[in-house]
Amino acid sequence: GLLAAVLALAAGLVEALTRRSWELSQHWTRGGAALLEAILQQFPEDFSTIKDLGTLHARRGEHTEAQRLLSKAVRLRPSHAGALLNLATAMHQAGARAEAEGRYREARGASLAALGARRCWLPGAGSPRWEAGCVADATE
Repeated sequence: GLLAAVLALAAGLVEALTRRSWELSQHWTRGGAALLEAILQQFPEDFSTIKDLGTLHARRGEHTEAQRLLSKAVRLRPSHAGALLNLATAMHQAGARAEAEGRYREARGASLAALGARRCWLPGAGSPRWEAGCVADATE
């Protein structure tokens, strides 16, 4: 009786929230691209914006544009593990598996290198120093 009604209501709420979450993510994706493109008009060599816009195109399944932007991001920062990984994923999804495999290997190498040399702020040091045990900054 009552338990079944409560469970049915909860299931309906979960379904409605899931549907709304998906709708909001689609809206953000459309609006996000316009915002990132506007930023690129002002700052055409901004690594983070190029990487983020390329990643957004990859999530949309727009592999050609994703590869173009992510390749540019990698040219700007060749050892950025996140950009390399996203480029490899876009290549793989577009069917360029051999090229993707090479980029996956580069991403792995960049990630391992970032784990070996981590930047942190040491109290009283006045500037960042490379130390083991700090949070890596390779994938902002």
